[in-house]
Amino acid sequence: MSTIDQFRQKLTNGGHRSNRFRVIVDFPQNTLENAPKAQESFEFLAFASTIPTLNMGEIPVKFRGRTVFFAGDPADPELWTCSVYNQISFDIRNACLRWRDNYIAPDSVTGRDLIETSTARIEMLDKNDKVIQKFTIYNAWVQSIGQLSLDWNTENQISTFDLTLRYDYAKEEPVAGSSSETIEG
Repeated sequence: MSTIDQFRQKLTNGGHRSNRFRVIVDFPQNTLENAPKAQESFEFLAFASTIPTLNMGEIPVKFRGRTVFFAGDPADPELWTCSVYNQISFDIRNACLRWRDNYIAPDSVTGRDLIETSTARIEMLDKNDKVIQKFTIYNAWVQSIGQLSLDWNTENQISTFDLTLRYDYAKEEPVAGSSSETIEG
């Protein structure tokens, strides 16, 4: 029979806290003049995110009245969204708008052949702000810049918006020297 002490041993140091993370978006440096400023602020102002699900495709095969499943190709990645506090300077939001507009301006019918892609990382932290696990998305680009809700009835609130990126693939990996290296699966 399991005991409370055995349960506690499995959650070393109290387990990972879901509020211990930071998000880093490498804004395209060659096309955005305010990319360094937005990138520096993003780590502090992205206040909510998720680690997207990584799915494998499947191949169902019928065999004598039953379905047998085989692993297929990796499934298309999910969209990745994070929520961001808006600054009075709008640095992050403006960088996202320029990123999108560098592909095709809102008042144009022509633009670049390809939107510039970048990398984004979500780093899970321990209680001492040491990175213990890293999730990286590759070839990311702005798919959606969320609405800003404006309301005379709101008091003592900072405006926020959601940023959604589309990407080609992602990797989740333990950080060298972290205690998570021993996790199998």
